[in-house]
Amino acid sequence: MSQAATAHTADDGPLAIICGGGSLPFAVADAVGKRGRRVVLFAIRGWADPQRVASYRHHWAAVGQFGWFCRLARQEGCRDVVFIGSMVRPAIWHIRPDFKTLRLLPRIYGIFRGGDDHLLKGVAAIFEEGDSYFGIAKNSTALHVAAWLARPPLHARLPGAHPAAAGAPG
Repeated sequence: MSQAATAHTADDGPLAIICGGGSLPFAVADAVGKRGRRVVLFAIRGWADPQRVASYRHHWAAVGQFGWFCRLARQEGCRDVVFIGSMVRPAIWHIRPDFKTLRLLPRIYGIFRGGDDHLLKGVAAIFEEGDSYFGIAKNSTALHVAAWLARPPLHARLPGAHPAAAGAPG
């Protein structure tokens, strides 16, 4: 891993992980923890696995609780945030907005009108612009670990391996 990947330490405070479904949020949390940085999961109700979440420092959240998240993450000492895990695009009426989110509803409605990439980039922009206290952890250990964990299996990259036998597209 590069120096950027190891630059974050426990001195940076815990990493806030907004956690959807699947095992990747927990793999990242474990890997970041092994590197000496604490994590706090902000588990999304209906997506994150309650049994797995229970073994980490965590808080449960509903989609749309941006102000609540900012307040609580600040109290926890989090300075970086990572979104990770599977989620199905919620219907706009399933968002449970707090006051801060209500002020952002026109913008949120606009980002819901695009594709999934547009929605994700829009949400990330709200976090980057909406509360200068947080940074989207673009160069954090968590993202480097997530990229490493998401790599195709090693056998898919071996020279001479047949793509169909290795499970690779082709």
